[in-house]
Amino acid sequence: MNLDPRATTFVVLSFEGPDAYSQAGGLGVRVRGLTRALARLGYLAGLPRADWGTLAGAAGLTFLRVMSAVALSTLWALPVGIWIGKSPRVARTLAPVIQLLASFPAPMLFPIVLLLLDWLGVPLGVGAIALMVLSAQWYILFNVIS
Repeated sequence: MNLDPRATTFVVLSFEGPDAYSQAGGLGVRVRGLTRALARLGYLAGLPRADWGTLAGAAGLTFLRVMSAVALSTLWALPVGIWIGKSPRVARTLAPVIQLLASFPAPMLFPIVLLLLDWLGVPLGVGAIALMVLSAQWYILFNVIS
């Protein structure tokens, strides 16, 4: 494969900080070395100033998706958890069912959920919220019950 530096841009993001470990051979040093090597070869190895707004917008949308997932998870898990936690009879009845459902790791269900959402025509940006709800709901429910 032959990449033309005039037509190829590498965007390298590293969230490694300037701490002693990072600067002593950790990821930060490796990323800095990679970007310098790419620049020596003539590749644009940074994020152009014009793209920082796009990156900030994407980060903002990600934040909104995560907060939406937490809100939706809390919306149903909080009242259900309080109901289960206040009633020993309901707790005896529903605890085994909830534990069985929660025993399946959420990522195991992601492919099935993604196929279903795709079949329904749900955009991936909205589907991502559903996947996060699938992951977060059990933590919220179990913490409210206890």
